[in-house]
Formats: sequence, C-alpha cells, structure tokens
Amino acid sequence: MAKVLQASGEVSTVAANVTTYTACGNSRLTYNTTEANRQITYRSAGTLSNLWVRVSANTVTASSTFRTRINGANGAQSVSFASSTTGIAEDTTNTDTIAAGDEVNYQIVTGATGTSLTPQLINTLFSATTNTVIRHAGAGAATNSASG
Repeated sequence: MAKVLQASGEVSTVAANVTTYTACGNSRLTYNTTEANRQITYRSAGTLSNLWVRVSANTVTASSTFRTRINGANGAQSVSFASSTTGIAEDTTNTDTIAAGDEVNYQIVTGATGTSLTPQLINTLFSATTNTVIRHAGAGAATNSASG
C-alpha cells in the first residue's frame, strides 16, 4: 500500500518540565496536557513509521522526548533532543501497528530545567493495510495549554 505523510506543524513553544500531547494527523501543532483532548481515532488499520521532528529553538537544559502514543500507552517510536539541541531527529527503526478504532497521538516530554522548546513539525508516515487513506485531523483553536 502507499504511504501517506501526516504532517503537523506550527511554531509554538512548550515550557520546560511539561508532559503534553498533540494530534497525530494532518493538523496544527496545538498542545494539551490532557491526552484525551488530542487523541485521533483511526478508522483504518495500518502502520505508522518514520517519526520525524524538527525543533527550531531549544532553551531546555535537559533532554526532551517526542513519542507516538497508541490508546494511551507509549508507542514504539521516539526521538530525543539533548540539552539546548535544535534540528531534525527521525526514528527510522521502529514502527507502530494501528488497528481500526485505535486512539493515536504524539506525546512531548520536556526536560525538567531551562525555559522552553519550539517544535516546528512532527511527521509520521501512515501505510494503510487496505485502500490508501489520508488521516486529516482538526486540532481546534490556536490556544495551547502546555505551560509548566
């Protein structure tokens, strides 16, 4: 089956020492500290791969981690950014198997010290097990609740 790029993007900051969530789909990067508010129900089974993250600014002085979440549990994919590191990170090794009906999102856990981190893009590839599908997601208003 064909792979579909799922791109979530916008330049907004996440404070240090926060666990927050954002939708896994073609949407804006809007954050919420309540996971259920950012879960997307996938209607097609398939595989998520190639978690790819771009961080444009980072004044967090400890490691920060981005990961996939499936049904409220950690998925197999993750990338980390060391203290004050910016740039691109990609998980090219792990994949997540998605069943129809699964609730999927991303989690961001920022390091405990420093100021903030600015993700610019979070992407994955989705390969449906049946006909090709595109997963679109609406992420609501432009307000973010990811302060510590």
